[in-house]
Amino acid sequence: SALHGTVPPAAPRPPPAPPGQVAPLAGGTWHEVLGVSEAATAEEVRRAYRTLALVHHPDKQRAVADGASPEALALSAAEAFRRVQEAYEEGLRQVVVRADSPLEAALVVVPNGQPLLPVPVFAPKAELRRACDEFERLVDVGESASVPADVPVSTVDEVAEWLLEGTCVCVDTREPSEKYGKMATSIPGAVTLGYTAVNKSPESCVPALLALQGHAERGSRIVCFSTHGSPTNGNCAIVCCILADVFGFDCELLSSLEDGFLMWRRWADANTSLAAQLC
Repeated sequence: SALHGTVPPAAPRPPPAPPGQVAPLAGGTWHEVLGVSEAATAEEVRRAYRTLALVHHPDKQRAVADGASPEALALSAAEAFRRVQEAYEEGLRQVVVRADSPLEAALVVVPNGQPLLPVPVFAPKAELRRACDEFERLVDVGESASVPADVPVSTVDEVAEWLLEGTCVCVDTREPSEKYGKMATSIPGAVTLGYTAVNKSPESCVPALLALQGHAERGSRIVCFSTHGSPTNGNCAIVCCILADVFGFDCELLSSLEDGFLMWRRWADANTSLAAQLC
């Protein structure tokens, strides 16, 4: 075994999948799924995972198979992505088993004893949750890189102008319980990213985070809003901090909407023609 100085032979790499199709993951060991040697290093495991995650994430699967329903395709993509995540986690565990020392083993998954911040959006669920837990801990002890009170505030007139120009996307950070009656609507084009969801189950927010990453890559401003819009009375500013600290978004692009969705509704009622252009 590798623990006694011998290295297992490299496993044959599976053939690549045709463009737009899911690779044959069923029945493979972790290294066969990832397409790496059984003796792969942690970096090789991570690199293979990142490549496959980009291919197999359900939101990246756009191919339509003959006779397959959209629901079946979604389930197939989700299953493939789950297999890739499990193979990645098992691969890192095996790297730890083969490590020559406890220190080397500790450095494989969690360098310096702490989850890495920021974390890739495509990271496995366990890594995403560890990163969010670490962010919450740093906030609690006053050591987070970003704090809500320092998040810039954008006025409703600024946000409306940016939306009309197509240079801004809004992020609805309200909780489901806040969306009722007239409050059930949202700002046109807004991406939903509730604080509780992104903080406690970030893996469920990957589609929203991917959408925001696309906007950020184009240089669009990202304006988070809550019901009231105050750093002490709403989730908008803390979600900005999560985007910056946990997922590595550019702080220069992030702000919160002054006085929140309530102000937006007042603006839309007073500027019906402009508001109609955004719908």
